Amino acid sequence: VMSAYLALSEFTNALELAEERLAKSPDDVPSLNAKAFILKQTGQAAAALPILDHVLALTNEPSARLNRAFARIDTRDFASAKSDLDELEKNGHPSLMMDFGLALVAEQRHDTNSATHYLQLCLSNTPAGAPLWLQAHIQLRMLEPAVAARRP
Repeated sequence: VMSAYLALSEFTNALELAEERLAKSPDDVPSLNAKAFILKQTGQAAAALPILDHVLALTNEPSARLNRAFARIDTRDFASAKSDLDELEKNGHPSLMMDFGLALVAEQRHDTNSATHYLQLCLSNTPAGAPLWLQAHIQLRMLEPAVAARRP
């Protein structure tokens, strides 16, 4: 039922279901992850962070760490987001979303070379036209003026 609600973007119903489950079992990791995801999707990334911290205290689930990194990006805590992304990379959990997150962090640090590198990884490893490919393509195009301005 939760998957169906999430697939249909029925976040109110999905949140209600997650909270019902958490009332019965406060450490239910799938329900905690679902609640954090819903909060992040509805613009409440700051409220998702303590939930994801709790999930990571219970388990070292890579998806929770990735979600926390993006919640931290949304709340503009780029140093902590980088720490989460570096931890994923160090522990052998690379992903295209991790590369995209590292590109966003590098861009905020005005490190256009690293941002370009990570965005190009996304583009080369994602099917053309896929949502992540489109996001990476747009971000890369936005970086081009900064890269061109630095050339002699």
